[in-house]
Amino acid sequence: MFPATNLEIIGYFVFATVKALSNIAGIGGGGIAVPILLGFFHFDTKRAVAISSFSIFVTSLASFIINFKKRHPEKNTVMIDYGIVTIMMPCTLAGA
Repeated sequence: MFPATNLEIIGYFVFATVKALSNIAGIGGGGIAVPILLGFFHFDTKRAVAISSFSIFVTSLASFIINFKKRHPEKNTVMIDYGIVTIMMPCTLAGA
């Protein structure tokens, strides 16, 4: 990891930019992050997928913390619809 090569330094900025844009778009960005990790950092596939999954977890957690107390602009409810969450999460976890 240290000293970082020029390709790795460029990879840091590309990875951070892609993750930021993915977070803004509301997607995890794993399909883009894995090739970046493979190309810039020369990780094997197993490690690239693990790092990508961890980065998705961290950005999702940060988004949740930021949006936890935000209110809906028109309704008197929180921004996150927990009714949908209770229906979707068991199906998502079973599928995973």
